[in-house]
Amino acid sequence: MSHTRYLYSKSGLCTALLAICSASTLAHAGSGGYGQNTVELTPIGTYATGIFDDGAAEIVAHDAATQRLFVVNGADATIDVLDISDPSNPQFLHGPEFPNFPIDVTVTANDAKANSVAVHGGLVAAAVENTDAQMPGAVIFFDAVDGTYRNRVVVGADADSALPDMVTFSPNGDWVLVANEGEPSDDYSIDPEGSVSIVDLRAGVEYASVVDVDFRAFNTATLDSSIRIFGPNASVAQDLEPEFIAVSDDSLTAWVVLQENNAVATVDIVNAEVTSLSGLGFKDHSSGNNTLDASNRDGFINPTPWPVNGMYQPDSMVSFEVDGEAFLITANEGDARDYPGFSEEARVADLMLDPTAFPNASTLQRNENLGRLKTTITLGDHDGDGLYEEIYSYGARSFSIWGTDGSGPIEMVFDSGDALERITAAHLPDQFNSTDNENFSFDDRSDDKGPEPEGLAVGKVGDRTYAFIGLERIGGIVVYDVTDPYEPTLAQYINTRDFSVLAGPGAGGDLAPEGLDFISADDSPTGQPLLAVAYEVSGTTTIFAIDEVDAEFNLSRTYCNSTLTGLFNQVIAIPGGTCVLSGATVFDGVRAAPGSTLFIYGGVINDNIESDPGASLAVLSSIVGGNIECTGAVGPSGCQISGTVVDGNVRSDAADEGFVSVFSNFVDGNVRLSGNAVQSFVSLNIIAGNLECSGNSPAPNLGGLPPSNIVGGNEEGQCAASWGF
Repeated sequence: MSHTRYLYSKSGLCTALLAICSASTLAHAGSGGYGQNTVELTPIGTYATGIFDDGAAEIVAHDAATQRLFVVNGADATIDVLDISDPSNPQFLHGPEFPNFPIDVTVTANDAKANSVAVHGGLVAAAVENTDAQMPGAVIFFDAVDGTYRNRVVVGADADSALPDMVTFSPNGDWVLVANEGEPSDDYSIDPEGSVSIVDLRAGVEYASVVDVDFRAFNTATLDSSIRIFGPNASVAQDLEPEFIAVSDDSLTAWVVLQENNAVATVDIVNAEVTSLSGLGFKDHSSGNNTLDASNRDGFINPTPWPVNGMYQPDSMVSFEVDGEAFLITANEGDARDYPGFSEEARVADLMLDPTAFPNASTLQRNENLGRLKTTITLGDHDGDGLYEEIYSYGARSFSIWGTDGSGPIEMVFDSGDALERITAAHLPDQFNSTDNENFSFDDRSDDKGPEPEGLAVGKVGDRTYAFIGLERIGGIVVYDVTDPYEPTLAQYINTRDFSVLAGPGAGGDLAPEGLDFISADDSPTGQPLLAVAYEVSGTTTIFAIDEVDAEFNLSRTYCNSTLTGLFNQVIAIPGGTCVLSGATVFDGVRAAPGSTLFIYGGVINDNIESDPGASLAVLSSIVGGNIECTGAVGPSGCQISGTVVDGNVRSDAADEGFVSVFSNFVDGNVRLSGNAVQSFVSLNIIAGNLECSGNSPAPNLGGLPPSNIVGGNEEGQCAASWGF
């Protein structure tokens, strides 16, 4: 089922390190091909609870019949109801006219708060945890029109399970499925089993019945080696923790994310049984397009191929069909078990690394390299001698697409690699890997899980299918065209957070997208597709309009101070502005004027790229038909060229105030770097011509890597083994 296509292969040198050259497979991202439509999100309306950093807007569900949004408000233990008949002015429904709104989910003394909400056929279903989180919870049903109570069913009791974490309706409305996570108590003395509850609504909500699907049949089974079973004294059934559920279009099959376990279960809904457990494997972060920024102490944007295995550990998951075949999309957030009674977390600096596997351990364990990265102690010590032969981190900092095969295991067909960190670096370099509740926190989350993809939605706009991925930490929504699930293309990245102020109640814009819901044109109050997003930290719910846009060809010179996609003749980044070319094709050259910032991601530039003195330039995962030249690069982005195929030369002059990085590229000409940059790094390049370095730029000594450039000509100056590694 795997499918790989390389857009560019320059010579035999390129095939020598194919992982580097394959980084250019993102080159057409965003343009979607010549003359083909893409989409653009625009925020049109927001409702703010005024509650900051307390889960006041977590999961959102749209009801087309009433044109309402139902939003989980964990701070108030309610489900807030918003009228979006006019999506530019969402109205919070409450007061004498709406006596049951917001919906109070504490129907009995055992009901604590809702963790999830879903709507179908006039019914609102809330997954409500018990006041004792290690006891079975409930699904509580309410009327979507007036909020009246309809029924309450206990879930997980027959499976000795607890903590309903996610609820969803099957497309036909016959079933409600609930992921009972079964988290342990803080001291780990109680560890409920995980389960999936199937609520049968075919006889009506008043006669709803429940079947709990457990995992006990796998207690003695041989599991895929990448499925993690590691809780103290836990059986498989106890250790598996269902997090999220996706249901097939025919309402017969459910797929269940087991996040901490790095696995997905396939469930036969009608027969109420688990038919398979699929381990998701591990991501090799040492390969060219799987890099990660692993340190919050290095002070700059630094995607690097480190010897680390990423556990995919998805949070959310959605399903969609292409030509009758079901695919799954996962947001690979990552999660650790960190309880007072048991914690798996350790930083690389705290691990005893095997000297044979890691001869450069002392260098790797520096804080500016891998030392700060959070890892698990439950994997990597293969022979049990206390020395770790491998390093495993949380999440893959990506989204993945998986093929399905009936009731059997799933198989990856696409992963976004390091694209999410590169996209956010291109758009928001000064806020790269920020945390979700504090502004002015550059690089703070690099040692954890980076941008942390969490929420997901999928929908059709016109005849194309798009995935919307929420990035929990830095914020914002990444949009990909997934019409071809084997080769998704970037459409847009939009962030409605305000980084210029101290974040707090009513300040900072939208922070931490948690739940997303796509509203089709047929279901929309305006006849236009919409996206509703609940932001957990800011307590806001924002509605985005989704417009189809043409990839227009601009025959004139374009002056840029924003994000551009599509086709252009010539582009100039204006002084004092930030220009982002996201998946753009430029037929002539691109220039960054003095004092400007220019980011090119996933682009095709048929001529030269030049930056004037005092400008910042980053060229990531692109194809360049001419030369790249940086003069007097400044700022945290400085002059960065990564994952790019360059037909001409690369040159950086007088970079006395900036950071210079030439990493993981194929350059058909020469590379010449001069000037006393703040920091310089040259590694994993294939250079057909000469490599020349001069000046006194301090090298970051990233990972203590050996010289790793392949140079067809001469290597001169400080570019030898002592420099840049």
